[in-house]
Amino acid sequence: MDRPRDLKLLLPADPAVPAVAVESLAWGALRAAYPLEVAPLLLIGQAVALGLTGAGLDGLVRARGVVTGRVDQPDRRVYDVQLDHADGTALDAAVNRRAAVRVTPDPGAPVLVRLRTDSDAQIVQALLRDLSVGGLSVLIGHEQEWLLAPSTSLWIELRLPGCAEELSLRGRVVHRRLERTAIHYGIELQIAGSAAAGPLEAIRAFVAARSSGRGPASQSDAA
Repeated sequence: MDRPRDLKLLLPADPAVPAVAVESLAWGALRAAYPLEVAPLLLIGQAVALGLTGAGLDGLVRARGVVTGRVDQPDRRVYDVQLDHADGTALDAAVNRRAAVRVTPDPGAPVLVRLRTDSDAQIVQALLRDLSVGGLSVLIGHEQEWLLAPSTSLWIELRLPGCAEELSLRGRVVHRRLERTAIHYGIELQIAGSAAAGPLEAIRAFVAARSSGRGPASQSDAA
């Protein structure tokens, strides 16, 4: 989402710093700006504990993150913060309740994803970070990012636990950003037509199982 309605950011460790409006929140990336005269000085790479209120949240919600950007403008200081994965996913869902539910794979059963462009037959291996019926995010190694960097449209292949068939999907890259030691790609799925019915149903089943805490069995588990 672009501009979360009435969402306020606090720094619980420094109550003297006033609450400010969150300007954007998407894929766990948060942006907020402080008037320059009261702005805290947070270092790039600094781990921060945040508090968020409003936007339909039930009281104060705490989240952890890392400062990824700081820009001093004439009258304000703008910060970008990458929230921890679990906190960012939960906050996105709570603030934008109409958004598609995103789930993460079982840590004990990581899901591998293969990416390729229209013009290159070379496959880039990635690790599924989260998935919804509308999109997914993956992590790829630094050394492979140059293969995908020029493209905004990708072919995606993956096999979900409990799904007998491999899914082949089309997606549009909506963001790329550094996340610790990997590159995080956010991809919007482009699912249309009768051929998409099978993959879409498989994704819905996986999301429903993971969001309910059940988690589909893998092929070997089911045997």
